[in-house]
Amino acid sequence: MLPKLVERQVALDAARIVDIAADGSEVGIEFISASRGVNLTGGPGAAEGEREVRGLGLPLRSAPADVARPF
Repeated sequence: MLPKLVERQVALDAARIVDIAADGSEVGIEFISASRGVNLTGGPGAAEGEREVRGLGLPLRSAPADVARPF
């Protein structure tokens, strides 16, 4: 099975960008400056992401109160 191509990107906030396929499914999430901490609040696959982030040894942080998922 071929991977889905990214059709567009949606910024959750200044440090997170979600990749969206043509069918509307979430393909991935990009973390800007991940070494400063990764915020999984409101992002796709938060539980799975937390396991992966902890496995990589990156710090987790919480979202500011004004962060809203735009889609």
